[in-house]
Amino acid sequence: MDVPERIEIREGSSLELTWSDGNVSEISASELRSACMCATCRDETGAKATAAVLQQPEEIRIVGATLVGAYAINFGFAPDGHHTGIYSFDSLRALATDV
Repeated sequence: MDVPERIEIREGSSLELTWSDGNVSEISASELRSACMCATCRDETGAKATAAVLQQPEEIRIVGATLVGAYAINFGFAPDGHHTGIYSFDSLRALATDV
């Protein structure tokens, strides 16, 4: 499992992660919010996003982050106040683009 050594929210618009292998990657706030797999954001199969995922991705901001054990991060978003998604380090690495 890849583990981030450094996690930085960049002005709410993106997340920058420095991984244990030295790679640095970034995920935009809208990409992160769209990838939420919680029950509020996905249909029963988990395959399709529900209407709970905002229609205006340019407005999405990351407003908080909390470590979940030693394997994931929970993020808070604005303007919708969403905060129930848990993103494993592996899923963050898969979403991220190397800088």
